[in-house]
Amino acid sequence: MPLVLLILRIELPLNELSTLQIELPLFALKFVDTEQFQWLRDLKQLGLAYMVYPGAVHSRFEQSLGVYFLAGKAVEKLQKYHGLELDVEPLDLQTVKLAGLLHDIGHGPFSHLYESEFLPRVLNGCTWSHENMSVDMIDYIVDEHRIDVDSGILKRAKEMILASSEIEVPQRTGETSFLYDIVANVRNGIDVDKFDYIKHDCRACGLGSIFQFERLMETMRVMGDKICYPAKEYLSVQKLFATRADLYQTVYTHAKVKEIKNSYNDQFELPLPIPSK
Repeated sequence: MPLVLLILRIELPLNELSTLQIELPLFALKFVDTEQFQWLRDLKQLGLAYMVYPGAVHSRFEQSLGVYFLAGKAVEKLQKYHGLELDVEPLDLQTVKLAGLLHDIGHGPFSHLYESEFLPRVLNGCTWSHENMSVDMIDYIVDEHRIDVDSGILKRAKEMILASSEIEVPQRTGETSFLYDIVANVRNGIDVDKFDYIKHDCRACGLGSIFQFERLMETMRVMGDKICYPAKEYLSVQKLFATRADLYQTVYTHAKVKEIKNSYNDQFELPLPIPSK
């Protein structure tokens, strides 16, 4: 299958002064050009947080495209440094980018509210996860839209999406198993998904951030089967998790945001009115 037959340029806001242009080859465009993916335009990344932080209206559509872009850049930078010894094929690059593109396609209404708060309230013992739903949704999209995609690429992309979930996935083996840590890194939590949403969330909510993911992107290396970083970048890693903790405390678990979530959950549980005859 050709890697590039058609290119679509999409501009995403990177900061207040510039935009980021992303080129989508045909294999990615086939998924983007479906109603299931387009629905992500209406799904806010931070759910109901926009009712407290009016700027938090960015969507999972742009976040998915951002992770697609950063996942590809991460592989390319590793290839540039390690050269042929890395043994990464063009199909490997395609697989990682596809995982980045589709990693959030299984999110329910109001993002994490549906998964972590609403379902546990109405379905005792529910173990539903957006990662698992993303995998099911990918299978549905491929069947419904008759997308011609290599079965091996699809299988590995789904395993990469499930990498950070509680679902048991096959043991990764081989010299390129580090590719599974780019989109969702269960080993240490440093991945391009966090690079993207931390930058967007801080900007949207007006939080100052000194974390610069670009430094980690430039210095990442492969040692054995793991992605590693030089010791001198320990401050960059510290800033990553400090900024994420600040977002949790200041935005994600803000007292008013939690009150609004509880109010919505209460409304969701009300019985539907019976139409009069």
